[in-house]
Amino acid sequence: MSIFVILGLLVCIEAQGSSAVTTVFVQKGDDLILNVDADVPERFMSVVWKFNKMNLEEADSGVYTAEVLTHQGYKQLVEYKVTVQGSSNVTTVFLQKGDDLILNVDDVTEEVFLVDWKFNKMAYIVIFAPDGNRSVHNEFIGRVEFLVKKFSVKLKNLQEADSGVYAAGVLMHQGEKQLVEYKVTVQGPEGSSAGPSAGTSVYLVKMVVFSVGLIIMVSAVITVHLMEKFRKHK
Repeated sequence: MSIFVILGLLVCIEAQGSSAVTTVFVQKGDDLILNVDADVPERFMSVVWKFNKMNLEEADSGVYTAEVLTHQGYKQLVEYKVTVQGSSNVTTVFLQKGDDLILNVDDVTEEVFLVDWKFNKMAYIVIFAPDGNRSVHNEFIGRVEFLVKKFSVKLKNLQEADSGVYAAGVLMHQGEKQLVEYKVTVQGPEGSSAGPSAGTSVYLVKMVVFSVGLIIMVSAVITVHLMEKFRKHK
């Protein structure tokens, strides 16, 4: 009698008659362990397997099932409903206009083709080549400072237009992988919100002073004119 244990990585499958459903929420980049250790027919108690899916992406969300095939047909053993959420390796940073931003990255293995930092997932900031060469994009020349820690950089003199997402990624034999992400918000200097009202107050004071001076000058001219007219009449 031959026995087959089949792992079905099925998305949106409806299981018939199975109550062994486990709901799992994991972060993007986490690993998922799929166990089958229950509801196996007694004569097959030795048939137990585990499946470890690593580095999940949001597209991996769905239903994962395991089935056993016997002479009586298929039987579902276990089902996992998996939701992969956004990355937990995200750092939120708030900076003042003119501040510097430290972009730090860890866990870079030696077996990589290149490491890069990107802005808003499109614009390259800097690329590190395997031979040690570093290439800074024209837009960021003069603003990037290389730190002692390998692949970490400092971006200097941030402006409000620099608000956005900064991410470090690596290119390996297995493909591209994002290592870390910074969500950066650059704010104006403290008290800048009061600037317009303060400027308006100064402007109003100047207008009042000018108006009062104009009134005094006109009054003086009218007074002199009336006095001259009064003398002539006299």
